[in-house]
Amino acid sequence: MRLFITASNLMVSIMIIIFIHTSLIGQTIRNNEINASLNSSMDYAYDKMMDYYEDPSFINNYIYNSSTGRWEINDAKKNEVIDALMTEFCGALKAQKMSVATLTVELKSIDFTTGIFEIKVTETYPFFFGNKTGSCTYQKRYTLI
Repeated sequence: MRLFITASNLMVSIMIIIFIHTSLIGQTIRNNEINASLNSSMDYAYDKMMDYYEDPSFINNYIYNSSTGRWEINDAKKNEVIDALMTEFCGALKAQKMSVATLTVELKSIDFTTGIFEIKVTETYPFFFGNKTGSCTYQKRYTLI
């Protein structure tokens, strides 16, 4: 009888250790998966947005400023252009994501004169065990030139 109780306690202890080990490894794998996925998804969304940005119909939003000698975005259409670029970026980002995560996209800055596009994306995702959530944030600066 004593042997049976000792063996049962040992089996239960081993099962608990295995469960804790697999849940920790699962969380680590999930974190690494989300980090790599979000990084590559942002780069893909930027590439798709740049395809739209370089489209001939989009180029009609620029006007030539003879005093500076540069092509500039028409001020009347500036908000429309930003909305179109963000819609294109978010659409491509959403198409890449296949998980149940929630994405939050924030435009930090955009400057058409210098060609800077800075964006911050936060992804909040659930873990498989324990009703926990994690988050991953990337803030990147891209060039529009």
